[in-house]
Amino acid sequence: MSAVTAVHSVIQIGRPESMSRRTRIAIPLILGAVAMAVVELVDPQGPWLVLVFLGSAIAAGEMLNLRPSGRVALPLSYAFFLVVVRAGTPAEVIVTIVVALGLAFILSPEPTLWRRTYITAVRLAAILAALMTYRLVLDHGGLDDQRWLVLLALVFAGAAEILVSDGLIALSARKANFATHGRTADLAIITTGALMAISYNGIEGHAGMGLWGPVLFAIPLLAAWFAFEQVVAIRRTHDQTIAALSLVPELAGIVHAGHATRVAGLSQRLGSELGLGGDQLSALQSAALL
Repeated sequence: MSAVTAVHSVIQIGRPESMSRRTRIAIPLILGAVAMAVVELVDPQGPWLVLVFLGSAIAAGEMLNLRPSGRVALPLSYAFFLVVVRAGTPAEVIVTIVVALGLAFILSPEPTLWRRTYITAVRLAAILAALMTYRLVLDHGGLDDQRWLVLLALVFAGAAEILVSDGLIALSARKANFATHGRTADLAIITTGALMAISYNGIEGHAGMGLWGPVLFAIPLLAAWFAFEQVVAIRRTHDQTIAALSLVPELAGIVHAGHATRVAGLSQRLGSELGLGGDQLSALQSAALL
């Protein structure tokens, strides 16, 4: 191996898109653990111990997405956004988010700088929407620690971050998506985020669980992520099976090469013109291939 080839290999390994997902998740968690150890020595009673933990969780959560069929993926970091809005002042929240998303920007598997910048901007808009909505609901209610008001504020904040994210992505794609399917991912993000936020610092004078709260309730969120990943794998296998079956007439010489692909392409364009989307277009494509 030449020196140039060796250097090129090292550069490729160091690029985020060449890292495995496990590596991209491990890096913010390790950095967070080191930073927490430093904060524990310098300012153990301050708010930054938990904010560093949440920041590392957000950066790691950016690498894991719930991917329901028919809609854009949702990162697990959105659940931790709801914890952050209760964990510190607005200034502390913004600093935490900027650092966390900066690290996620560096580790992002997206190959282009534009795509990374765009995703980071969407995340910033989402957390600002969540923070503003949370404070607005609490200020309107007048009681910061009333149970129903805190729950309502967290639910509205979770809905706001998802709506803003979906809206910006739809605006970028120049296509509105108001479909109701795939919203179980929204429910998983909002409910687990609210549970983590409440379990962290309690409600109505009841003491919270501290850092153990977000850690404990992150487990069902990870279980939901795993379930969605299994569905994605099954869907991928289904698509591969359909594609393989579509080649049988071509291999038998019954139709010209590429016939099924051309029919599927025409069907998709026709379906788009008719206003179909998501699962409907996928079903139409599968039918056309066969």
